[in-house]
Amino acid sequence: MNKTNRYRGDNIKVRIPLSPLPVSQETKNVKVQNLAHLAQFKVYAPGGETTEEQMRTTMVKLHTTGNRWYVSYYSTNHKGERVRKREYGQINREKDLQKRMELLLELHAKVFKSVSEGREYNQQLIPQSQTIYKCITAMINEKEAYLKPTSFMALEKNMRKFKEWLLMTSIETKHPSEITKINLLNYRNWLLQSGISNRSVNNAFEEVRCLFNYLMKTREDLVLKNPCINISDLPSRSESHVAFTDDEAEAISKYLKEHNTWLLFYIKFIAYCFFRNNEARNIQIKHLDIPNKKILLTANSSKVNRRITKLIPDIFMEEFKTRDFSQYPKDYYVFGLNDKPGPTPVNKQYFTLRFAKVKKHFGLSSLHTLYGFRHTFVSQLVRSGKPWHEIMALTGHTTMTSFQKYARSIMALPEKDLSDGFTVKM
Repeated sequence: MNKTNRYRGDNIKVRIPLSPLPVSQETKNVKVQNLAHLAQFKVYAPGGETTEEQMRTTMVKLHTTGNRWYVSYYSTNHKGERVRKREYGQINREKDLQKRMELLLELHAKVFKSVSEGREYNQQLIPQSQTIYKCITAMINEKEAYLKPTSFMALEKNMRKFKEWLLMTSIETKHPSEITKINLLNYRNWLLQSGISNRSVNNAFEEVRCLFNYLMKTREDLVLKNPCINISDLPSRSESHVAFTDDEAEAISKYLKEHNTWLLFYIKFIAYCFFRNNEARNIQIKHLDIPNKKILLTANSSKVNRRITKLIPDIFMEEFKTRDFSQYPKDYYVFGLNDKPGPTPVNKQYFTLRFAKVKKHFGLSSLHTLYGFRHTFVSQLVRSGKPWHEIMALTGHTTMTSFQKYARSIMALPEKDLSDGFTVKM
């Protein structure tokens, strides 16, 4: 039987195990002082000062006899039933027993205060005027200052869906702590009924998960736990960008030399220098170091958020020699409007829409994208026997494992016929 020491302080029971978790006399003294402090609270409820009997029904207890320590109390639900509540906080993350006890007593004080005022603990912590709708708006306004434009557009789009659903279901005035797992499952079902793919649903739902993580990190007084926990992603299949065959790449190159050399120039940045679409679109004249065969990729443009210097291979250098970029201001973008450098870069869909006409001409699928040229030329380097570590330096992969996964995904590593290994022939 687990023996315990009991300390009493105005209807508050504290149970501290003597074994197997030892507690020093100093910790016991801190605990007794804390209880004496709690006894001084003036107890009020919405209807006025509480009676002694009401105080007993809202008693807050400490629990330290099990593996997980917590504070418990009773509250009344919407049906008038008394329901036991447990608050764990961050107590059980602490391994040091002295510090754990201090955290437990701190949580006990907060819970006791809220219960004695006639409120549930998680409702006490936040102003009731703070609604989930307002929290979304505040988060969007804050993140606009530091997110990249494409990331912010995705965030704003998905949060707009969530706000639409909140308004439609009339729960936009709920406090963030009142949003339940059931609410979020209903939201996900609503997304599914709109006809979008499972992958799009997962992306939209991930933004909601990030919203609550954001509130937990930046506003600890608003949300104590993420209601999205244990809600798994829906199964989905994603098709990757398809690499072009050598014949397809040569045919497209020949076609563009006759019909659109500016689009071909853009594609060469992706094929020869392994730029991503957005990276190539944001190159400025000042980033070109043609004499030294280098192109600077800034942290703002780079997907990995750091400055990278890309090599201009000899096969691509001739293109720069025929184009005189020195006549333009340094802050001009290489791919400006009207097929020449300009003060404003082309938008994200500019070259995509132009390439759509090329795909239609050759009867290519929707999976054949501009980014596919990056896969195509990586595949060619692998098949030609170039050392993998040299290719990795061009693509930006930092580990062999990640590069092998990438190479397999673009089918740069075809299956090998191992017929000579079979000893039985059917």
